[in-house]
Amino acid sequence: MRIGVQEIDPGRRTLAEYEAVAGEPLRELAEPLAKPFAGARVVHVSAGGAGGRVAEMLRSVVPLTADAGSDVRWFTVFGDFEGVGRQLRDGLQGAETAIGDAEWADYLDALAGAARELPEADVLVLHDPEMLGLPVDGDAKSIWRCHLDVSDPDPDAWERARPLAEACTDRVYALRDFAPPGEGEHAPFVEPGIDPLGPKNTKLPPAVAGGLLRSLGVDLTRPLVCHAGRFDRWKDPQGVIDAFRVARDELPELQLVMAGALAGDSPEDWGVLGEITEYAEGTGDVHVLTSFTGLGAAEVNALQRVARVLVHRSLNEGFGLVASEALWKDTPVVAQPHGGIPVQVRDGSEGHLAESVEEAGLRIAELVRDPGAAIEMGREGRGRVRERFLVTRVALDELALLAATVGA
Repeated sequence: MRIGVQEIDPGRRTLAEYEAVAGEPLRELAEPLAKPFAGARVVHVSAGGAGGRVAEMLRSVVPLTADAGSDVRWFTVFGDFEGVGRQLRDGLQGAETAIGDAEWADYLDALAGAARELPEADVLVLHDPEMLGLPVDGDAKSIWRCHLDVSDPDPDAWERARPLAEACTDRVYALRDFAPPGEGEHAPFVEPGIDPLGPKNTKLPPAVAGGLLRSLGVDLTRPLVCHAGRFDRWKDPQGVIDAFRVARDELPELQLVMAGALAGDSPEDWGVLGEITEYAEGTGDVHVLTSFTGLGAAEVNALQRVARVLVHRSLNEGFGLVASEALWKDTPVVAQPHGGIPVQVRDGSEGHLAESVEEAGLRIAELVRDPGAAIEMGREGRGRVRERFLVTRVALDELALLAATVGA
């Protein structure tokens, strides 16, 4: 199998840069956490290049933990094994899988080859299911950081993954409820967080935000709601459109902007985009935006600021950090109560939790009609994100996790 390993340089960021926005003495908190593993070599390993939610997190956490005094590097692994890795990923989230023995052997061989190209480490941090097959040599310790909900996995997928997961020194999940069968009660977890100074979340002047959206064809003279996130079938994009249709029956001037990245570049991913576009046909004022139509981090930032409501629906949700992105920008959220959404959005406080598309549509219309209530919910949400869902808190948790693993 073709395999490649590449080191990612996330640049330099300091804890001091974040202290004002986080409202905490970060360096004072971080340095004692880093002391127990001073001198230990920490290597993070992720799959699929430098894109996606895990990569966003590592671009912030790696330099911030390094600034606290740790020796930390980040590598990505890519190649033909990713097809099996993706099947494993889907299977651990509950999808039916059929990974053949020969495919599995090739996957393990490929990651064994990748391991030989990595530098020596005292702690290897393996991100998500794709990296579970990476062998750990010598006396090195390993942490499996699973950012997905794997509480109800496909039995065949879990049978393959379980011995690999159990071989790790520690297994850490995004929420305790996301742990696989038998681990939930005692499973350690580190909730994710957003980077408030990153291009997707940094403050944008209203004139700049408006200019970015006008360049994408969005009509700023009428109210809009948005969906922002990865385009795949797990995210139920059709359900978002259905909820918008209900809201638009109440508010004919309303627009929906669906902004997202494809999960990858396979024919299946392009098929998902085609399905979304086809499903939206006949429904006026639905804008479908991707990186191929000029959508980048700054445009997503602008959209989440200008939108009256962020709409989020999912058939199988991970943590759903897009909710915190919107709340940080004072935008309330209407979402299904799945995965990590109820942790971020308390019903009636930072937005509304709605299981059905009918209820979601009515809640959307309610908030668009009542800007005062929407503003109050958005402000409540920003405070909750500052308290609990910033990447600075993730960095502190990461340091504590590494200290515990090295001392185990």
